[in-house]
Amino acid sequence: MKRTIKHKIRRFFKKIAVKSKRTLNPDGRAKYPKSITDKEKTISSIFLKILHDSNTEMYYNPETYECYLRSVKYNIYIFLESNNVTVINSVYGYEVKISQRLERYLSERFKHETAKRRNNFKEEAMKKVEHSLNITLDNINFDK
Repeated sequence: MKRTIKHKIRRFFKKIAVKSKRTLNPDGRAKYPKSITDKEKTISSIFLKILHDSNTEMYYNPETYECYLRSVKYNIYIFLESNNVTVINSVYGYEVKISQRLERYLSERFKHETAKRRNNFKEEAMKKVEHSLNITLDNINFDK
């Protein structure tokens, strides 16, 4: 019986430790906030739609941690700044204040998309090298 009580207490403290680690850890995965305003929902939808378009140009300022998107297809510019998202289309500019949680989520999605594109870029470059090496090997084998 003593063993089960110890086990329950240990599990209880482990749960608390895991939860506090998730809350305090800035490197943990950000989730889409549950309670956000309609404006925040709209602006996040626009941001994510433009972000996932493969023709969108992505820029990042490492000094200020700001993310910038430019879509020639939709003629739109998006700036993700501290607690603020600015959307500029061909005529109008809109500034929407956002929560820190939403900013963190959008920033993480931006970083994820950047990493995905960087990996695709690297794979493409490596395929060219591999193709060139195969041609070189074929030329060497042909001379025999």
